[in-house]
Amino acid sequence: MTIRIERTDSDALWEWDQAESPDDPNAKYRIRSAMPFPGVVVKIFHGIYERPVVADDGQTWNNRKEDRPVRDPAVEKVLKGSTLVYSSAGSEDAIGRRVRWKELVQSLGLEWHPKVNARSITQANGGSWPAHLWGPEEGSLDTEQLRALVRVLLDAGVTREAVATHPLWRCEPMEAWRWSFELAELEAVREHPVNKYGDGPAEVMATDRSWFLHQDIDLPFTLLSASEDVVLRVLAAPVLEAVRASPADRVDYKADEVNAARTATPQND
Repeated sequence: MTIRIERTDSDALWEWDQAESPDDPNAKYRIRSAMPFPGVVVKIFHGIYERPVVADDGQTWNNRKEDRPVRDPAVEKVLKGSTLVYSSAGSEDAIGRRVRWKELVQSLGLEWHPKVNARSITQANGGSWPAHLWGPEEGSLDTEQLRALVRVLLDAGVTREAVATHPLWRCEPMEAWRWSFELAELEAVREHPVNKYGDGPAEVMATDRSWFLHQDIDLPFTLLSASEDVVLRVLAAPVLEAVRASPADRVDYKADEVNAARTATPQND
């Protein structure tokens, strides 16, 4: 099947109706608001890698002395107070071994559970990310993980015909687009010329709605809704580092209430 792309009225495959949860002030932060049929859901953590040129000496991205331009104090204050303080590896950066989230979380004395996120790590590390690690990419599985996920899904015999959308502001021309393709072509959809930054795609769904993939541009993990047998295969793939999640789970930076009380630095509102 050749990838087809067409303009559409919306850059989303579906729209969540907030009226379904009128009494929940945090409804928009929950998995069920991001998934059209959130039955069995897994959360796939994006890759963390060592930075071979930086020693594991306790420094953070905030306090490491590196050659970098002097920033305006007001900008520096905003950056230090941001939700995530780290950089992800680029194409020309030296990348070391993959570091599992569970390994890192437990090394910081935190409890490993499905609602752990990047904020959990920065808050336990003085408000910033360990300088010797590349942080997880937001909005995209890395190439190794994307290929592994596609292989798992294909081996599971899922529906191969799929559609995808991506935020219009990340497309060129900046319009709402929809891709139609076969699952094996997912990486090619990410690399499609219209996908300006070569990330995501944000929403991918089987044409028969039997599985749904959500890669929010602000999240360091991917959500997958699929059948139980497919989920079991995903959980068994080490490179995907997946955990079961509940449709009621929050996905924003305040999701990890378990470890929030264990860190000395209070979370920002």
